[in-house]
Amino acid sequence: MQSKRGFLMVEVLVSIFILMFTTVNIINLQFRALYRAADDRDEIMHLFKLKKELYNMLLFPEKKHFKNKIVEEDSELTILKEQRDLEQKSSLSPLKKQLASVIVDGKWKFNNNDRSSRLSGIIYNYNQEEKRA
Repeated sequence: MQSKRGFLMVEVLVSIFILMFTTVNIINLQFRALYRAADDRDEIMHLFKLKKELYNMLLFPEKKHFKNKIVEEDSELTILKEQRDLEQKSSLSPLKKQLASVIVDGKWKFNNNDRSSRLSGIIYNYNQEEKRA
């Protein structure tokens, strides 16, 4: 008897099916990774805008233009900025006249879901200094 010199047609078809199945899955994973990267980039840009507003409030607290006001409202992002006095329960309550808290709220749509983030910080309260003078 002679030995076989090649593969059977079934073996070739099975190997081609396995190769095609893995190739399609790898391409699917690549597209999903690209889609997630684009979504994450959009969300990072929204958070960057929120941080920018918070840093403006922390670095320039003497400006009074940011009390309880919508700063930016476009199709995706709404930013609310607010300055508050410290609460009585706070451990910083003895410094209530010198310090104030600043809060930046952001709301946006992400994959048809509502997303939000809140950033806050403590600033020296210039308003109290002006009242004393």
